[in-house]
Amino acid sequence: VLKEDQNVDSVADELVKTKGLGVEHRYETALKGFSAKIPAARINEVKNDPRVQFVSEDRIVTISSHLSGSSVQTLPTGINRVDADINPNEATGVGVAVIDTGIDLDHPDLKANISANKNCVRPSRAAKDDNGHGSHVAGTIAAINNTQGVIGVASQAKLIAVKVLNAAGSGTWSGVICGIDWVTANAASYNIKVANMSLGGGGSSDNNCGNSNSDALHKAICKSRDAGVTYIVAAGNEGDNASNHVPAAYDD
Repeated sequence: VLKEDQNVDSVADELVKTKGLGVEHRYETALKGFSAKIPAARINEVKNDPRVQFVSEDRIVTISSHLSGSSVQTLPTGINRVDADINPNEATGVGVAVIDTGIDLDHPDLKANISANKNCVRPSRAAKDDNGHGSHVAGTIAAINNTQGVIGVASQAKLIAVKVLNAAGSGTWSGVICGIDWVTANAASYNIKVANMSLGGGGSSDNNCGNSNSDALHKAICKSRDAGVTYIVAAGNEGDNASNHVPAAYDD
């Protein structure tokens, strides 16, 4: 993570040449910074570079468990409880980013509501779901009211597929931050008001947006929140205290 007054490309390109870094993602909006493989002998040099705010170790992140779908439209208990079927025009046109395994872009219960997609796993490809989890989440959010699958909480909302996890439902925080950075940069263009992350990994909160414990994920979420995006996250789904899992531990 770089200091706010730095140019990401120029610093990254210089460190590639002088420190032997292998840069992957570059962040411009939710963070000023980039993800990279850093030679062990060079880590302290990078940390002590005056342009660097902090270095955050990348970690594995996985999906939270999901249930299978149905070929006949049903009204799930939770959807019925909030009367989503009675108020079908709620959230019309509001963008909801699903930061997950992607979304089935051709799904008959979803495709009419998909307005954009971004793939942080394979940037040259569309954010198609090769796991199923992201599509399940998208259905809970905004499945249309037809004769198939389920009815979503906000069937008129617009879905934005942001793929940060692979076919096995696994990924890295650097990839998730790529998704957060894209959502933040494109929030105005797609009217993104909500971002859903049904994923998690081990960690805790410093209650200071990651600035005290060098947590790049926390910092990115805080900056995206400040840009007007509300983040909804999984509690952990493991019967453990949510304070031991991130992003669930973040008050933000």
